[in-house]
Amino acid sequence: MADSENKIYTLLGANGKPYQSPTKGAFGGHRKDKIYGTLDCAGAARWIAKGHYVKQRVFFTDEQAAIAAGFRPCANCLPEKYKQWKAARILQG
Repeated sequence: MADSENKIYTLLGANGKPYQSPTKGAFGGHRKDKIYGTLDCAGAARWIAKGHYVKQRVFFTDEQAAIAAGFRPCANCLPEKYKQWKAARILQG
C-alpha cells in the first residue's frame, strides 16, 4: 500500500471544529482572517512563499462547510462570490 493511501487530512467542519478525513479538502482558508478560497489561489500562494499563512491554514470539504464555519470568500480567487458576500453585508447595515 502506498503512503498516499493511508494519508489522513485535518479539515474544519461546518461547526468550525477540526476533524480527521481520508479525503483531501477542496478549499483552503486562513483561520485568523476567516477567509476561504481555492487551493490554487495566487494570493494565498504568495503569502505561503513568503513564509506566512501556513500556521493559520485550514481546509474544508466544500464551500458550504467554510461558509457555515463563518468564513468569507477570497476576493482574489472567488471575486464574484466575494462581491455577493460584500453586497449582503452592506444590506445588513
